[in-house]
Amino acid sequence: MLYAAGRAIPVAERDSMLINFLGPPSAPGGGGPFRIIPLADVLDGAFAPDWVQDKIVLVGFTMPGVDEHPTPTTGDRRMWGVEILGNAIETILHQRFLVPAPRPVVVVLIVALALIAGLLAAGRRPLAMGLLVLVVLGVYLIAASTLLETGLILDLVLPPAALLLTFAVGLVDRVVFEQGEQRRLREAMARYLSPSVSRWVLADPRRLRLGGELRELTVLFSDLRNFTTHAHALPPQTLVALLNDHMSEMTAIVFRQDGVLAHYAGDGLEAFWNAPISQPDHARRACETALEMVAALGALRLEFAAHGWKGLDMGVGINTGTMIVGNLGSRDRLAYTAVGDPVNVASRLEGLSKEYGVHVVIGEATRQAAGDAFEYRFLDLVAVKGRAEPVRVYELLGRAGDTPPERRELLARYDRGVALYHARRWEEAMALFDELAAAAPDDGPIGLYRRRAHELLEEPPGSDWDGVWIAKTK
Repeated sequence: MLYAAGRAIPVAERDSMLINFLGPPSAPGGGGPFRIIPLADVLDGAFAPDWVQDKIVLVGFTMPGVDEHPTPTTGDRRMWGVEILGNAIETILHQRFLVPAPRPVVVVLIVALALIAGLLAAGRRPLAMGLLVLVVLGVYLIAASTLLETGLILDLVLPPAALLLTFAVGLVDRVVFEQGEQRRLREAMARYLSPSVSRWVLADPRRLRLGGELRELTVLFSDLRNFTTHAHALPPQTLVALLNDHMSEMTAIVFRQDGVLAHYAGDGLEAFWNAPISQPDHARRACETALEMVAALGALRLEFAAHGWKGLDMGVGINTGTMIVGNLGSRDRLAYTAVGDPVNVASRLEGLSKEYGVHVVIGEATRQAAGDAFEYRFLDLVAVKGRAEPVRVYELLGRAGDTPPERRELLARYDRGVALYHARRWEEAMALFDELAAAAPDDGPIGLYRRRAHELLEEPPGSDWDGVWIAKTK
């Protein structure tokens, strides 16, 4: 601090003082904060005496190119040295001193704006957060302009730079981190979710709930028959390649119907529908998947047979019911899957497909949920292993309208035979099934009921016989 003219003058390093300029450079012809009187007018006395009376008069060059300097208020013009001196005197006389904000204040502003920027960078909507950063910057600049009128100079470089750079770095770090997380999430979900369901979950990862929830699902189990018989006869490389071809095709079918791949089990797989995304037609999707799987296996048989893998077939079991679905497992490894009695029943139905000699076996709930989109054949009332209450099971024949008339006639006669069987009229039932077996010798359910009717005729059951077949295998 210096003292002169009865005033305390704040000075910076090397005893320099900041000049509070009154405005842009003055013009000789008028205009500007200072009056400029040409030397010729002074010599000729061509000026009003009150212009200089009781005033400080400065004498200096006002020639273009001579003693001109840039100042904060000059813009594309320059200010003569004599006018700079006039602004300095004006600053001292009227005590319009400019004082930079103290260093601790600048540090606090830098930290505060950096903290604000960090919090905004962590916001959920980057675009909205970027606009808020600009608002904060605008508020700071307005505050700096207002304080400048009082003589306090806020740093216009470091605090704004801290705001903008922190937000930019935070945003870049967040984008890189989130992209990495989303990439890992996509890779994980691609193992059991179709691309369309994956995109739905990625739009809001909270949709894929941690833990479990209770909801109605349709579950499908598929299995490759006669796989074990041929597995030992093929080289491991060939076996794995063929099995991978089969699984790739089956998984692609599940994903085309937006199903969730729960897991692979040897030569089979488990899939389900109506989670995590709601699918009101989940039973129909599962049935479509089963029919496509059977058709796809027919096309793959040629490739398998060329490598010595003959006689392969497929069994599929489908069931609908309320079960628990969610991320289940250990703290270190989770799997998005479904558990519950309907899942176990679906697995048992897949096993029954071999017993009845059909490709697709579905439960009563699935038949009701799928509705008239498909054609079905009643198979049996079965007490599956691990479940005391019997279930009505059906064969999924195909899509509605696909069954030819002669096949419809045979199925109608089959239904009459089953009705005779359950009415304990086994002799009539066997006679009818004999006729049907002659017309369709490869039909599994017809042959099965023919054998059962014969056995019951030879050894009739007691009066408590209710027609329920007890499945002894899984």
